[in-house]
Amino acid sequence: MANRLRRLIRPRRSRPGTAPGTILVDKNAPPPSIDVFQFNRDNVDRAEGISPSEIPPLSDDVVTWVNVVGLGDAHVIEAIADRFDIHDLALEDVVNTHQRPKMEQYSDHLYVVLRMPNDSDIADLEQVSIFLGKNYVLTWQEADGDCFQPIRERLQSKTRLVRKHGADFLAYALIDSIIDSFFPVLTRYGERLDAIEDRVTSANAGYSVVQSLHQIRSDLRTLRRSTWAHRDVVRNLMSTEDDLLTEMTLLHLRDVSDHTVQLVELFESSRDSCSDLQDLYMSAVSLRTNEVMKVLTIIATIFIPLGFIAGLYGMNFSYDASPLNMPETQWYFGYPMAIVLMGSVAFAMLAFFYRRGWIGSDNGKDLP
Repeated sequence: MANRLRRLIRPRRSRPGTAPGTILVDKNAPPPSIDVFQFNRDNVDRAEGISPSEIPPLSDDVVTWVNVVGLGDAHVIEAIADRFDIHDLALEDVVNTHQRPKMEQYSDHLYVVLRMPNDSDIADLEQVSIFLGKNYVLTWQEADGDCFQPIRERLQSKTRLVRKHGADFLAYALIDSIIDSFFPVLTRYGERLDAIEDRVTSANAGYSVVQSLHQIRSDLRTLRRSTWAHRDVVRNLMSTEDDLLTEMTLLHLRDVSDHTVQLVELFESSRDSCSDLQDLYMSAVSLRTNEVMKVLTIIATIFIPLGFIAGLYGMNFSYDASPLNMPETQWYFGYPMAIVLMGSVAFAMLAFFYRRGWIGSDNGKDLP
């Protein structure tokens, strides 16, 4: 659990009092790798693994998408930022990957921070920074592996809308891809909850069920918090008055906003399912405990009169001292009579319990 929390909580690398705009990179982060797409209606060019100096110049005739993977080299990061005139405060937020999803507006570009899920078993969300300029989109990722491959494939087709519109539509497509990447994560957690539901009412369900439900509920809370912030980001984009966003893009952002609302509702529903499963597990444990206690109580209740009979006739009063001292002990059939009496009492009590439905009932048979 402690390792899980350490992976989810990202510490700040800058010390308190550090000057704003200071770039402090993570020594364990991979070095930056730069990929570039340049496209318009008719052509598309792609360059992979280039240096900052090899980034093609911006042009009004084409849209440029520069995707940077890795934040492990401050000099490369600053060189890229100089090419696109990125503000120091925004660049500081790029390398400090604990940022909450947000949207910031600068004089000539928009800066958007989003969280992207990965394929790990916990809700470890990678920070993705998106800069939208007049004819370019600049994206930064922490590590290799993203949800942008469908967009790269769409850029190869002339018939796709992303080829027919400007940089703002490409930024919308990237944001939409990140938001939609939460749906497979939600499906994966739903499958885990279905598997746990089958275990909850089984007789061998142990404390591991509670641990699993607690972990899933914690992950869902993290994912819900992130999608809620994404909803605010998309709404801020829709309400911003900036010439960088066209009416076509704003129209499509409404669809992204609907997806964020749907995700929030689905994550809340999944969290409620976790709570319901926890209550179901505690109820099942309580029922099994009650069944055990009922059996033990019935056994103890049956042996109470039997113990009384055995104790009564086990008293050592001598018949020779007085004819009133247990004459049954001198009887030829005294011992068989005591056994028959105790058996009759036990049978009568079992019959009484059965008629009252305390044993042998259908409800008892259905319990796990």
